[in-house]
Amino acid sequence: MDGVFMDFAQPHDFDAIFEFMQNHFRIIEPITTALNSSYSDTFQFYKDIVSGDLKVPFASLIARNGNREVIGVALNTIYDYDDLNQNKMDTNQREFGNLIDQGPYDNRNANRLAVFIDFVENGLFKFVSPWAKIFKFDILAVRSDQAGKGLGSYFINSSMDLARRHQCTHIATCATAQASQRLFSKRGFKTIREVAFDDFKDQDVAVYNSVFDKGKSAKLMLLPLL
Repeated sequence: MDGVFMDFAQPHDFDAIFEFMQNHFRIIEPITTALNSSYSDTFQFYKDIVSGDLKVPFASLIARNGNREVIGVALNTIYDYDDLNQNKMDTNQREFGNLIDQGPYDNRNANRLAVFIDFVENGLFKFVSPWAKIFKFDILAVRSDQAGKGLGSYFINSSMDLARRHQCTHIATCATAQASQRLFSKRGFKTIREVAFDDFKDQDVAVYNSVFDKGKSAKLMLLPLL
């Protein structure tokens, strides 16, 4: 890819990645846009994701153009089996208002995002062995003007290579966008859990009822490496 400079994302890249998340990812990610999330809504939520993933050495990637602008990121983390959330949630649950009320953030949209993702990812531990080491894609994002140039595929392929270098047994992701779901499916990822957007309700109102890419669900996807 001419004019694209790839590197490992490191702690000193925090500010640039955080601003990319706020100014680009926030306005193109389907469930975030369905909430009309503001800069302040996602402020602490994105800070937590970026800072957490950057703590894992040589797992995340950043792409810049010739002007040193961030044009894409793959933010990844690594879990051991014991790190996984092993609380058993009711998979038939449809009303989440109380959990959203009790969420970790001080605004409702951030808690809606956090609770939804936690719910989709719940039960991952049941699909892996107790000695599993899981490489997890948290964020895959490409700036809109770079779409269709192969950068997303490059991020996925490179991250899969990193997972093998870290000697991980599985790769997992919570895919909310249809485009991402297709990219992962092409690489052999299987859907192990699916949550329809219409089934996630806050005070009996579907939260994600206007997803712009016409997706119907979020998918927890898994690829065994061993």
